[in-house]
Order: sequence, then C-alpha cells, then structure tokens
Amino acid sequence: MLGGDREIYCLNVSIMPEETIKIYPFTSRVLKSIAIQKILRSHRDLILSRDKYKPLFISMLSDGNGRRLYSLYNSKPQILVEGMVYRGRICISPRGGASIDPELEGFVETPFGRIIYYVESIEIHRLSSLSLRLDGRLYVEFLSPVLLSSKIIMYSGGNGVRAELFRIPSPGAIIAYSLKLWNSISPPQYRLPRPCDDETARRYEAIFSVRAEACTGVEMAEIRSVVVETGRRRDGGAKTDTAFEGKIRFKIACEEIEEIASKTLALAQHLGIGRSRGIGLGEIQLTPQPTKTHTKAYKLDKNLEQKSK
Repeated sequence: MLGGDREIYCLNVSIMPEETIKIYPFTSRVLKSIAIQKILRSHRDLILSRDKYKPLFISMLSDGNGRRLYSLYNSKPQILVEGMVYRGRICISPRGGASIDPELEGFVETPFGRIIYYVESIEIHRLSSLSLRLDGRLYVEFLSPVLLSSKIIMYSGGNGVRAELFRIPSPGAIIAYSLKLWNSISPPQYRLPRPCDDETARRYEAIFSVRAEACTGVEMAEIRSVVVETGRRRDGGAKTDTAFEGKIRFKIACEEIEEIASKTLALAQHLGIGRSRGIGLGEIQLTPQPTKTHTKAYKLDKNLEQKSK
C-alpha cells in the first residue's frame, strides 16, 4: 500500500476437476474452497466473514464460451466435466494494506472432489487510480444474478386496472451501492466526498442515494427476475431471494452523480454489486455509452429502416 492508498488484487484462475462433479447452486463454491485452502489462505477470515460490504468478490466458474455456471432455485445442478478447463476470478482488497502471497498452482481436495488449479495472472489496481469515462450514459450487463433491494416496478394501466408487468433494478440503487462499497474500504483521504470521516461519509451516502434516484433514468432494459438460493435456514430449508439477470442502459443527468459514479462503479467492476458477492452474485460489466455515439446509432438505425421499406 503506497501513501495510504488501497490496492485491489484480481486473480484470474483456471481449474480442472480430476473427476466429473455436480454442484448446486453456484460453481463459485469450488473457487471459494480453493481460495480458503491455497490461494488466499492467509485471508481466510475475510473470505468467511459476513460483513455486508467486505472487499471481496469470488466469481462463478465460466466455461470455454465465457458463460457463468450457476443454477437458479430448484433447477438442475451444474456439471463440471473431468479434464475440462474452467476459469474464474477472485478480487480482494486486504484489510490494513496487507498484501497477498498466493500459492500459484497445485492440487487441492475440495468438498466436491480433487481439483487442479493454476493462477494465470494477477492484476493490481490502486483505488486512487480507478475511473471510468461515462459521458452521460452507461450500459450495465449482469454477468451473474444481482441482489438489490431497490426496484422500479413497471405497470400497465389499461381500462383503469393496474397490472404489474415487470421489475427492474433501480439505476440509482446501483450507483448508491457502489458508493457505500467504495467508502467502506477507502482510507479517509479517499472517501467521497473527499476527505471525510465515518460519520460524514454515512450522512453523504444517505443524501446521495436520493439524488442518484432523481438524476438517473432508464433508457433500455432487458431484465428478468429470478429466484436464487443463497443459503440454508435453521430448519434446513432453502433460503431464497429474488435477483436480476440481463442488461440495462441508463442516463445520468447530474454532474455530481456522474463524477462519483465514474470512480465507484470502476471499483464495482472488480468487487461486484449487491449482496452475496463473495459467492459469485453481482458480477457486472460496464460499457460507457456517450451521448453523441448513442444519437448517431439511432439515426443510422432509422436510415437503414427507411432504405428497407
């Protein structure tokens, strides 16, 4: 850690099972077991902690096409085939500026079977250097289900009867969560607004949540609600929650919100959004959508439509 800065380590890992295994619901459980036993065993306490905004993300495993492997509630388990290579990603920002000392390759006995693993690469990102160029619009793809409490409910109102059509995650909630995640791991000099103590940060986060809702608007959404199993209850039954899959494009109308989001969402690309990020939920991919580019694309589509008539 340089000059009080915070570092985020992202490890890209490949694994190969020595026997075909079934996993339900999330293949991130394999990667988590390897992290605890081998790759990040000195940070076992952080991996196992239940902190709401802990600086850790463990992805689902992906197949050769990059598809994240997970099962929705009451669906079939995922099959990891003997001898096939799967890839995953672990991102961590150790507490107190600690570094990592991973075992880069080897064999490990997991609850699911014997696994060969290899750390392909390690990226190091400094918190102070994280930034995105947003230009007023942002396209967000959910690579794994996202658990967010704040939702926009879309209704149809024909014949005076309101019927719920679908729900989508609130863009303001996405940005507000990323700010809370940022401030939870930042040294005081990098908290937003900069610099600030814990109490000032909490007050600002509350005000920011309201502003973010008011200053964002959905332009496109291809979203579906899904049910995921996130654990077991005390009586042994499944603990479930409603999450979102899909993609969304939204605009940001306020300069202050965009300035904050350009940094905090850059962090969220590494550590995820929403609850249960430590078991692979909330992985996102962000693509800025500049206003000018968006307008040109619309005109081009319109011209093509006219030519086809």
